[in-house]
Amino acid sequence: MLSYLLKQEFKILLEQLQSLKSDPFGYGKLYKSHTASGTMKEDEWREKFPNINVDFEVNVRILRQGTTQ
Repeated sequence: MLSYLLKQEFKILLEQLQSLKSDPFGYGKLYKSHTASGTMKEDEWREKFPNINVDFEVNVRILRQGTTQ
Protein backbone atom coordinates (compact mmCIF):
# COMPACT_ATOMS: atom_id res chain seq x y z
CA MET A 1 0.00 0.00 0.00
CA LEU A 2 2.79 2.43 0.90
CA SER A 3 4.58 1.66 -2.38
CA TYR A 4 1.41 2.48 -4.31
CA LEU A 5 0.97 5.80 -2.49
CA LEU A 6 4.57 6.82 -3.10
CA LYS A 7 4.26 5.87 -6.77
CA GLN A 8 1.19 8.12 -7.07
CA GLU A 9 3.06 11.00 -5.40
CA PHE A 10 5.95 10.61 -7.86
CA LYS A 11 3.51 10.68 -10.79
CA ILE A 12 1.94 13.90 -9.49
CA LEU A 13 5.38 15.45 -8.98
CA LEU A 14 6.44 14.50 -12.52
CA GLU A 15 3.28 16.06 -13.98
CA GLN A 16 3.96 19.30 -12.11
CA LEU A 17 7.58 19.36 -13.29
CA GLN A 18 6.52 18.65 -16.86
CA SER A 19 4.09 21.58 -16.78
CA LEU A 20 6.99 23.79 -15.65
CA LYS A 21 9.34 22.19 -18.22
CA SER A 22 11.78 21.50 -15.41
CA ASP A 23 13.86 18.32 -15.42
CA PRO A 24 15.65 18.11 -12.03
CA PHE A 25 15.82 14.29 -12.25
CA GLY A 26 18.00 14.46 -15.36
CA TYR A 27 15.82 12.45 -17.73
CA GLY A 28 17.21 14.58 -20.57
CA LYS A 29 20.75 13.36 -19.91
CA LEU A 30 19.55 9.77 -19.86
CA TYR A 31 17.66 10.27 -23.12
CA LYS A 32 20.64 11.99 -24.72
CA SER A 33 22.94 9.10 -23.81
CA HIS A 34 20.62 6.71 -25.66
CA THR A 35 20.48 8.69 -28.92
CA ALA A 36 22.53 7.40 -31.83
CA SER A 37 24.80 10.45 -31.99
CA GLY A 38 24.81 11.16 -28.25
CA THR A 39 23.86 14.77 -28.92
CA MET A 40 20.67 16.72 -28.57
CA LYS A 41 19.75 20.38 -28.68
CA GLU A 42 18.33 21.87 -25.48
CA ASP A 43 15.20 23.05 -27.29
CA GLU A 44 14.62 19.52 -28.59
CA TRP A 45 14.42 18.13 -25.05
CA ARG A 46 12.19 20.96 -23.87
CA GLU A 47 9.68 19.90 -26.53
CA LYS A 48 9.90 16.20 -25.64
CA PHE A 49 9.97 16.40 -21.83
CA PRO A 50 6.31 17.36 -21.27
CA ASN A 51 5.26 14.20 -23.15
CA ILE A 52 7.52 11.54 -21.63
CA ASN A 53 6.07 8.62 -19.71
CA VAL A 54 7.90 7.30 -16.66
CA ASP A 55 7.16 3.99 -14.99
CA PHE A 56 8.17 4.37 -11.36
CA GLU A 57 9.19 1.27 -9.46
CA VAL A 58 9.00 1.75 -5.71
CA ASN A 59 10.15 -0.82 -3.17
CA VAL A 60 9.56 -0.09 0.49
CA ARG A 61 10.91 -2.01 3.45
CA ILE A 62 10.01 -0.84 6.94
CA LEU A 63 12.91 -1.57 9.28
CA ARG A 64 11.33 -0.47 12.55
CA GLN A 65 8.04 0.91 13.65
CA GLY A 66 7.07 2.86 16.70
CA THR A 67 7.55 6.30 18.12
CA THR A 68 10.71 8.32 18.41
CA GLN A 69 11.65 10.92 20.95
